[in-house]
Amino acid sequence: MAIGLSSFDWSLAPEADKHLHQLIDWFIDLCPQAERVATMIEAVSSTRFFDWVDHLTLPQEMLDGDELAKHGFVEIDKGRDVFHAPGTDLFPLRFHDGKTELALKVDDVDVFRSVWSVPREAEGERFAPFRRLSVLEMKSGRLIAVERRGYDGFDMGHSDDASEYESALGLLRRRVRDRKPDEDGIHAIEGLIAELRSGLDPPRLADAFARSEIEYWSSRNSAARVQQMVQDELGLGWANQDHLTFRCSRLHFHRLINLLEVMGFQPREKFYAGDVAGWGAQVMEHPIASRIVFADVDLLPKENSGDFAHRPLPETEQLGTVGLWVALHGESLLQAGMHHMAVRVDFDRARESLSESGVRSMTPFSDFPFLRQLFTVGEEWSVDGLRATQIRDSGRVEKDWIDMMEKKGALGSHMELTQRASGFKGFNQSSVSAIIKATNPLTYKGTQA
Repeated sequence: MAIGLSSFDWSLAPEADKHLHQLIDWFIDLCPQAERVATMIEAVSSTRFFDWVDHLTLPQEMLDGDELAKHGFVEIDKGRDVFHAPGTDLFPLRFHDGKTELALKVDDVDVFRSVWSVPREAEGERFAPFRRLSVLEMKSGRLIAVERRGYDGFDMGHSDDASEYESALGLLRRRVRDRKPDEDGIHAIEGLIAELRSGLDPPRLADAFARSEIEYWSSRNSAARVQQMVQDELGLGWANQDHLTFRCSRLHFHRLINLLEVMGFQPREKFYAGDVAGWGAQVMEHPIASRIVFADVDLLPKENSGDFAHRPLPETEQLGTVGLWVALHGESLLQAGMHHMAVRVDFDRARESLSESGVRSMTPFSDFPFLRQLFTVGEEWSVDGLRATQIRDSGRVEKDWIDMMEKKGALGSHMELTQRASGFKGFNQSSVSAIIKATNPLTYKGTQA
């Protein structure tokens, strides 16, 4: 299934997916005490236990290369017996001499330890790249929780940059976002990232950046806070995030991409829907920090070929969906924050649970067996008077529309609910184009499912 403008082809891996589900069921049968944890996570947070699994470690005697290959797994860490289904978002399998271990991914193992009253201390120092906590010690196996901060391995080791990471996280959280003009704000974040990069490896910096952006976004989105409350009740945090979406002006789009690349993000597929929604996007993925960014920008039909992400884009006479959102609220890198974050959930249960808490949802914009997606009904944000005047004076939007949005507010942010299957790692262009068009601040109707 080809997606976007590039050669990325995220295929389905149903056999690998099925094999991992069977192994989780086997682990639960082997270690029945873990069933209580799995059941509570699913019931309270309306998520799937499967989406919280970081990795599964099996005894060495269970290693069968031919059987793994039959299910689509290949060895990715030679000599370490780590296997993964390439081109998927599925978790890896490890083999070692020792107990079976199922590892849950959480934002902070200390928080998880407190919530679940785990008597054992976490391994690894605060803010280290990798920490682990033994949650349940059983004769036949072990349930652990792991915390990753810009690291994709399995070794504890000693952290020599924990203080630098903590400092970077604090500076990113406290940075001044509302600088005028926007050029000064972009220049400031570029300077801060360059300064932090001198003392911190890219994966660590990328993780600190993502955490600070998620915090800022959730502070401005009530639907996010409802979901966060139930996940925090379980000590999980936002470790089930699927992707982060930034909206950017044409003027600064190439600078956003460059900033992400400085932190180690790599370009993935591109999208183009210029003649449908006046929109384009570059997907960026960090191979070590396990973060995915969807970067949106207004794009013209003639710009649908070539590398639009790395070249300056001139201003246009009209504002598309993304450009208008930025003009109204600011750059995602600055005042506005992210347009949305997608979180992995049990799709139907999460919609029902959020609805019971007063969070309405829009009609799903993707409803395939392998990819289900919807937005919560958008947050209405007030429009700064200076921004409204600038848009009005530019003549790029009808005066009556701007007058109304300045008075009543305009569509701001969403939370996206996502459920994936068969290891599908990509997106569907026609579905994404439809939701981009549906969330134009000028025409948004908040259609409820």
